[in-house]
Amino acid sequence: MIEYLIKPTRSEWFNFPQDSSPYHPLNMPYQKMEGDLGGARIRVEECEISFSYEDPGIQVSFDSEVTQSLADKIIDEIRKSIEEAVSEPAEVVQIS
Repeated sequence: MIEYLIKPTRSEWFNFPQDSSPYHPLNMPYQKMEGDLGGARIRVEECEISFSYEDPGIQVSFDSEVTQSLADKIIDEIRKSIEEAVSEPAEVVQIS
């Protein structure tokens, strides 16, 4: 499983607008998924991806097999979507 942490660089937490749903790649097709994990879930290509709030940021987990290069591409697109929603830069850290 490949996992990343997306965290804000200028504040302690992201200040999402109320109508915002930035948990998706900015420029790639995706599908929202149903899930009972308590967080957002999407599918990009054949990858199932889940999101959860953690103390230092948003944990993004690739729950299915994916190449490192595709995971890096998708996480960069998700980072861009979050940055666009909050008008603030974000940092991505791979945690596994």
